[in-house]
Amino acid sequence: MMRVSQKNETRGNILTASVRLFARYGYDGVSMRQLAAEVGVQPAALYYYFPDKQKLYLAVMEFALRDGTTEATAMLHEAKPPLVRLKNFCITMINTLSANPDLVQLLQRERLTDDQNRTELLYEEVFSKPFEALVETVKEMEPNQDPLLMAISVVGLINFYLELKPVRRFMPGWRPEHEWPETLSLHVARLLKKIFSKQEASRRGGVMELW
Repeated sequence: MMRVSQKNETRGNILTASVRLFARYGYDGVSMRQLAAEVGVQPAALYYYFPDKQKLYLAVMEFALRDGTTEATAMLHEAKPPLVRLKNFCITMINTLSANPDLVQLLQRERLTDDQNRTELLYEEVFSKPFEALVETVKEMEPNQDPLLMAISVVGLINFYLELKPVRRFMPGWRPEHEWPETLSLHVARLLKKIFSKQEASRRGGVMELW
């Protein structure tokens, strides 16, 4: 019988290879046979770990995002001012995505899919916890605004910077430090602080300095 450590290693190898292939070719462009060949196992062995491609794909997304989304969700639940929690969330997600270009490409492909059933499963299994925590955080900060649209705007702000990576260097004003995750994190944090602090000041008559 296969040892637990060996089984875990094989499963990890399958997931790692799948992230790369799904990012490069998309869900419909990758077959289970192709994945098996990439990992060096028989196709039947692949089904030992994952009963079908959709289950494998969900596991791949959870595997690729697990550390970042877990940390980001925990930060949004910390006992700190909501603006500070939002800043930490953005920094975590930018660092996670900057370190994983395959993951950025994988998310780009997923946004273009027309498979509503798979998208719904993906949201429920992978994205729901961090996103719902983000919605609650922005609701604290902007109770008079639509929290869903505000949360989507925050996510869009992060994603857009990263998706522009291939063309940023050709834009006027580009500097090498624009490629550093720290630069992007600080910029997004300052931008969000400016937006939300202005709204807070209008309600309380002063500006909060949180960082």
